[in-house]
Amino acid sequence: MLAAGGLDCPAVSESDRRSLMRRAAVALVLGAVMGAFMAVVVPRERAGWRRGNPPPRKG
Repeated sequence: MLAAGGLDCPAVSESDRRSLMRRAAVALVLGAVMGAFMAVVVPRERAGWRRGNPPPRKG
């Protein structure tokens, strides 16, 4: 993270540091949720399982 190096700087106030940490935590959680969603839903969606269709036949 670009901001990680500047967090120890005394110019950054405590509230700014907290908001940055909260924003980073929210971004990490959202990234994890999106990653899990993509890992689970996208292969199924490509295969058509979610709509109840059989996986497409090749050929």
